[in-house]
Amino acid sequence: MTAPARSEPPTPRGQGAQQARDRAAEHAAQHRRSAAAERAYARRAQRTGAAAPERRTAPAPRAPFVLLVMGLLGTGIVASLWLSTAAATDTYKLEQTRREVRRSAEDVERLRREVSTLESPIELDRRARERGMVPAGDPARLQVKPDGSVDVVGDPKAAEKPRSSVRQHTPPAEQPPAPPAGQQPPAGGGG
Repeated sequence: MTAPARSEPPTPRGQGAQQARDRAAEHAAQHRRSAAAERAYARRAQRTGAAAPERRTAPAPRAPFVLLVMGLLGTGIVASLWLSTAAATDTYKLEQTRREVRRSAEDVERLRREVSTLESPIELDRRARERGMVPAGDPARLQVKPDGSVDVVGDPKAAEKPRSSVRQHTPPAEQPPAPPAGQQPPAGGGG
């Protein structure tokens, strides 16, 4: 084995220790130098022909960035699935609500038709006659004159039942109760 060749001439013992201290001080100073001082030392090194010390920065670790991107993608996929599932659920609820609204609108329309039928003059007259009511005929009227006196116009008379529609009416409380749907009334119901 051979020793590596020296590029510097050997120095006396006292000078080598001094140079080592100078190098250590310079090395410590490099860590405390500002950017302007670094540029000045680099220019000086170029003038003297020595290579400027390069600052090496450690490369940024890639693993945290990759994990961050993967986490964001995973979160995006989960959120997308959750939103599409919620939208599908809401679609079913919306369709069910539309069916209920349609059914309710049909019920309202059916009830309006029933009410308009029951409020028709013909139906009112029929139900009034069933309950024993009679038409009033031509009633007498009171007419107030400008001086404050009152005149009776017409001939007042009591309402009469027409002879063709005279029927006996039984009040609902006196009628026997109807049997429940699907059952026969008791045989020979004495009473």
